[in-house]
Amino acid sequence: MTDSPAEDANVPTLTVSGGTFDGQRLAVEAGAPRTLGSSPESGLRLGLENVEANHAQVVWDARGLLLSDVGTTTGTYVNGEKIATDHPLQDGDRVFLGPPGSKQTAKLTVRIPEGAAVAEPLFAEEPLILDDATMVEAMPETPAAAPPSPAPPVAVSAPPPPAVPAPAARKPEYHSDMPSIASDRPREAPSVPPPPPSAPVPKPKRAARKKASAIPRAAIIGGVAATLAIGAFLGYRALQTPPPVLVSIAPPKAEAGQAVVVSGSGFGSDTAKLAVVFGAAAGTVVSATDGQVTVTIPEAAAATPGDVSVSVEVRGVRSNALFFKVSAVPKVTSLTPDVGMPGDEIAAKGKGLAGKSVAVLVLGQTAEILESQPTLIRFKLPSLAVTPGQSAAVVVQVGTESSRPTNVLLGRLPLVLGVTPPRASAGDRVTIKGRGFDPSPNGNAVSFAGQPSLVFSASETELTVAVPSVPSASTQFEAPVVVETKGRASNPGLFALVRVSPGYFAPRYFPAPVPEHAGSDHAFISTDLGPSLLLGGRGDAPSTAERAAKVAAALNAMAEAAASRPISVEFREKPDLGVGIAGSPDLLVKTLPEDAAAYDGWDPAAKGKRASPRTVAVFWTALLQDEITLFLRHERPVHVLELSPRGKAFLEIYAEALRRAGPGAGVPIGVVNPLGASLAKNLRDMALILPAEGQAVSAAGVEGRWEGTMEESGAGEKAIQVRLRLEGKQLAGGLTTRSGGLGVELPLREIVYDKGALRFVLLVGGSPRHFAGTVVGDTVTGTIHLGANVKDAVGRFSLKYVE
Repeated sequence: MTDSPAEDANVPTLTVSGGTFDGQRLAVEAGAPRTLGSSPESGLRLGLENVEANHAQVVWDARGLLLSDVGTTTGTYVNGEKIATDHPLQDGDRVFLGPPGSKQTAKLTVRIPEGAAVAEPLFAEEPLILDDATMVEAMPETPAAAPPSPAPPVAVSAPPPPAVPAPAARKPEYHSDMPSIASDRPREAPSVPPPPPSAPVPKPKRAARKKASAIPRAAIIGGVAATLAIGAFLGYRALQTPPPVLVSIAPPKAEAGQAVVVSGSGFGSDTAKLAVVFGAAAGTVVSATDGQVTVTIPEAAAATPGDVSVSVEVRGVRSNALFFKVSAVPKVTSLTPDVGMPGDEIAAKGKGLAGKSVAVLVLGQTAEILESQPTLIRFKLPSLAVTPGQSAAVVVQVGTESSRPTNVLLGRLPLVLGVTPPRASAGDRVTIKGRGFDPSPNGNAVSFAGQPSLVFSASETELTVAVPSVPSASTQFEAPVVVETKGRASNPGLFALVRVSPGYFAPRYFPAPVPEHAGSDHAFISTDLGPSLLLGGRGDAPSTAERAAKVAAALNAMAEAAASRPISVEFREKPDLGVGIAGSPDLLVKTLPEDAAAYDGWDPAAKGKRASPRTVAVFWTALLQDEITLFLRHERPVHVLELSPRGKAFLEIYAEALRRAGPGAGVPIGVVNPLGASLAKNLRDMALILPAEGQAVSAAGVEGRWEGTMEESGAGEKAIQVRLRLEGKQLAGGLTTRSGGLGVELPLREIVYDKGALRFVLLVGGSPRHFAGTVVGDTVTGTIHLGANVKDAVGRFSLKYVE
């Protein structure tokens, strides 16, 4: 219920502050007790869990405003202290129905209006009246004719003052109501002698006043002195700082080192003049306002865990005390190692780990304890069903207190926990998370479905690697990730490799490791067909792996551009040695002396000969140009072939692509995926065994079978076929014409191929015919002359490479 403000202006009130019933109040009239509780019959009904049906009673009578707990289980508190019965309340007191600090506790504020008092009983006689120096008793005048008659003495005195409860130390109050004082003599009619004629007759009332005030004058003086003393004391107290009041501590239980919030009043905001004492030790004040202090529990409070007295001191003035529970909870800060299998020994470090009763639980199962100290427990992992990478909660129990769970991972080191992102394509960077990795990148061998991966960076818990190419006809498939370090292999991590398959092969470059040079600072730049370039140093990059990633990105940009417009690469010597795109000032890849050194040893026939950086740059130019020509222009690749016979590996792919898709269609995926073992070896040897000096045979660029037509003046057009083959370093071959379904091959003489120009001589009926043509990709077009130095042509011919 809520009483009207107009009705309770002169009587005490209890007002609810906060929560659902905020603002409701109870006016306490003098007389009968009022009930506070949760029942409908309560004078102030508060439906909260901590408030019982009949919780407390408040009464206002001659003793003051008194509050009583009626035997509840949750208790009644005033200013944070638990009370029993007839506890005096003062203006500003805070009442709690239930434990302070709980959300289900009712919080009320006491207000006693100034001057509010219970009416006292009236006197039988009229009270004495005080004037400037005397006290006159108001009484009816005696008629003059009435003879004086003696009367028995009547003791007139004021009733005893009401009992005033002892004031609290926080806010003392003093009552200044003085009692009425009556005369202690019987009343008599005044006897006055007749005055002289010339003198005025004195008034009888004056004489009576003088007689009545003769005896109580000392009492009057004492009352005035007491009033002055009380006023001086109250003035002195008004100048003093009132003590702080502690109301609640939240949470009601915490560990040493944790922060709690102390609520109340009179704290101030100056943390330098404020102390919160736990038992005998002061906590560390973090922040403060007048009504709230955040403080860290001192470590000394944990020496005797349990209830400890807490109080607040402001400028040396201490508040009331509340009891607070300091818990000694065991704490585990680390597990070493944090990975293990059943039976493995684990060391748990922390504090509070020793006691009368200590237990270690792993996934709820009790572990065997090998050693127990306050800061260390050694135990064995119990028998558990193991799923590699599964987390098992470890809890230390000391008595009735338990530590927070700390996880141990089940499995063997090295342990793979996951790959991020979980799906990617060859060349993409991914992060492998786990335990027990080698902090050195070269100390970890990482594979995806058995294919080695290049490691960019490493720590004990993370590896950053490049996804390798994995042979498969599927566009997406599982590629288990395994990390091997220090001779031990991890559990397989789950990963999905995604392959983009447009139907025709296009090179996508990515960095890859060099398994043959494990532990060295070497890296491949590869495609799905195998290595293309071999790098032996980091140059201006953080590592060779990062340099390989940078070069691979540049080559992918080149390949993307070459798919839409003609692009050629060129060998450069200035300003730096390397390979660049024709028409662009930047290098695709710079050739270092370390790169040339990395190629040493790949060719058993080299017999200690070392390659030069220039040889490497020339070879890189031919190899990259052939990859553009074959896979992006869909033309016959001959640049590597002109440097080394191993270039036939590209011609083999080109010839198969012609048979399957026809001229100009590109290389179908089925030609290279899956890649046959023989072709894979030939491609790898072609990329890693550099051409020896003097080995280059440019004529190899036109070796093969060509078909086309020839036409002479007056003879008409004839279908022809030309076969060219290398014999040593020289070209040999023949030309076949068909007539009536029969073909006759005539030998060719003086076959020469140089810088894209093809010449040969054919004897027709004893007369020579000189053929001079230009080779562009897989076509040859030219003219026929009757002599080597004859300018006028007698015919024309054209050829198309077949195989």
